[in-house]
Formats: sequence, C-alpha cells, structure tokens
Amino acid sequence: MPYFAAVFLVPAALVCGLIAFKQGRKGLGGIGVLLAAIGLVGIIYVSQEINRVLKDPFAPNSLGASEPPVVTLADYEQILEGMTYEQVRTIIGASGEELSRSDLGGYMTVMYSWSNGNGSNMSVMFQNGALLNKAQFGLR
Repeated sequence: MPYFAAVFLVPAALVCGLIAFKQGRKGLGGIGVLLAAIGLVGIIYVSQEINRVLKDPFAPNSLGASEPPVVTLADYEQILEGMTYEQVRTIIGASGEELSRSDLGGYMTVMYSWSNGNGSNMSVMFQNGALLNKAQFGLR
C-alpha cells in the first residue's frame, strides 16, 4: 500500500475497530485494531527510511536498488586531461552514454556520461579524441 494512503487508512482502521468494539463486535473490532497496529509499524519504518534517505541520498538504503556503482569517485580521480575515450572506458570498466557530438571548425567534440542507480554520475568531454574536461555529481 502506498505510504500516504497508509497514513490516512491506518487511523480509519483504528476508528472502525473501536466502533466495532463499542457495538459488541469484538472479532471485527480486533481485526480493525490489529490492522491499524500493523499499518502503524509500517508507517514508522518507512518514515525512518525516508529520513535516512533525506539525510544522505547517496548512502545505500532499503528503499532503492543496491546495485554496485558503474563509476566511483576513485575512478573519477584517475581520469586525467588528455586521455582518450578508450583509456577512460578502461578505468571505469563500462562504456559511457554518448550525450552529444559536434564537428565545427575542425574540432570534433563528444560528450559522454556514466550514471549510477542512486543518481550520482560523471560526464566527460573529448575534443579531437583527447579529454578536455570532466565533471561529477555525488560520486563516492
């Protein structure tokens, strides 16, 4: 059940359970209160996970996939100006996604990107086959 729906349905289950108890329907009331308690535990758990993700969005957590990163900060730091695409690809161990390519005035410029499942990424720009600049966001 989606988190926000649970936030609204858990109190409703508790109220319905208490009303059923008051009307003498103990079995139905017990089910309502039990469902409310289970929902409350779920809300507390998800709330804690959301807070953890908000504090450090790139830390491993149970809400997202825990796949290994494609590119790391250590990889990024090994990449130097003047390297070729093949040298960069060898360091990272994976091909990058070509984002753009232009050939103007005798300058061939190509931009590649590598992204991780958590949103962290690295982009590099080559001009005439040599690394011109690089940038990263959130790499660890």
